[in-house]
Amino acid sequence: MNQSKKMLLVTSEACLSQRAALRAALLSGDLQLDGFDMLNIKRSALGLCAGNTEYSQIEVRGHAVSAWIDGKRTPVDVLDDANVLAPIWHTARSTAAELVAETARAQRAELTVLAPQRRHSLLALLAPSHSRAILRQSQNSVLFVHCEPRDVYRKVLVAVDFSAECDTAARLALALAPEAHFTFMHAFSFPEAALMRELEVPSSIVGTYLARACESAWARLDKWIENLGPLVQPYVAAVHSGLPVPVINANARRIGADLIVVGRQGRARNGRYGLGDVPRKLGARAACDVLIGPALTTASVRGATTWRGLAQHLRAEESASA
Repeated sequence: MNQSKKMLLVTSEACLSQRAALRAALLSGDLQLDGFDMLNIKRSALGLCAGNTEYSQIEVRGHAVSAWIDGKRTPVDVLDDANVLAPIWHTARSTAAELVAETARAQRAELTVLAPQRRHSLLALLAPSHSRAILRQSQNSVLFVHCEPRDVYRKVLVAVDFSAECDTAARLALALAPEAHFTFMHAFSFPEAALMRELEVPSSIVGTYLARACESAWARLDKWIENLGPLVQPYVAAVHSGLPVPVINANARRIGADLIVVGRQGRARNGRYGLGDVPRKLGARAACDVLIGPALTTASVRGATTWRGLAQHLRAEESASA
C-alpha cells in the first residue's frame, strides 16, 4: 500500500552515519517508502553550536540520488570527486540542531533518524550533545539508533506514562513495527513508602498501600491500552514500582527489546515543548534504539494507529499553527 510518509536521515561527524543509514534503509523497506531525504552536516570551526552550518541535502529514491543545487534538485553521482560534488554544499546561518528541525518541518518529515555517539558523562554535563540539541529543537518524532541494525524491530517496549505524547509515540511505534511483539509497561514510584519506613510504620501497612497503588496503576494501564483501539500485534502489559529509567532499562534487557518507545513528557513554563528527564536519559545512553514521539499541542490522536493517520494529524497541527 503506497502511503504518504517522509523520513529524514541525519548524518554528521558527531553521528555514526553508517548505522543510521542502515536503519533508515530497513525502515524504508518495512514501510514501503519510495526513498528518504538525507541531511549531511559538516562541523564548523566553532563546533555544532556555531551560528553557521555547512550542509548538503540529498534525496535518495531507489538507486537514484539527487541534491539541491541552485534551488532545484539535480541528479548526482556520489562517486564523483570532491570538485564535482562541491556545489551540493551550502551554508545556513543557524545551528546544526536548528537546521535539522527546520529541514524536517519543510520536508514534512514524520520521522528523523540519527545515530548519536556515546559521550563521557562529564562531557554531557559540560555541553549538550548534538542529539540532545536536535531533540529539543525538533517537533517531529526522533529515532536514536544505538545498536547495529540487523533486522526490523521485533520486540518493542513502550514506557507508558499516560501523557498525550506517550499515546502518540505508541501509535507511531505500532505503525513502524507491524510485526513486533509489544510490551506496554508502566513504572510508578511510591515515595511515601520510604517515609513510612522512617516512621517505623509496620511493613504490612506499607505493603497494603503499595498494593493499592499497583492496583490503581493496572487499572489505568488497561484503560490506556483499550483506548489504543484493536491491536493487530501481540502484546503483554506490565506494572512495576521504582524509578522510571532504571525500571525501563532493566525490563528492556530482560525481554531483549530492540526498541524503547517514550513520549516527550509535557511543556516548559513558557509554553514551548519541554524535554523530560526520562527521554533525555534514554535517548543518550539506552542499550537499544529509542523512539521519542512528536511534540503535539493536543491529544487528539485517538484512532491514528497507521502512519497515514499520524501524518494527516501532524499536518493538521501544522496548518492550524500557521
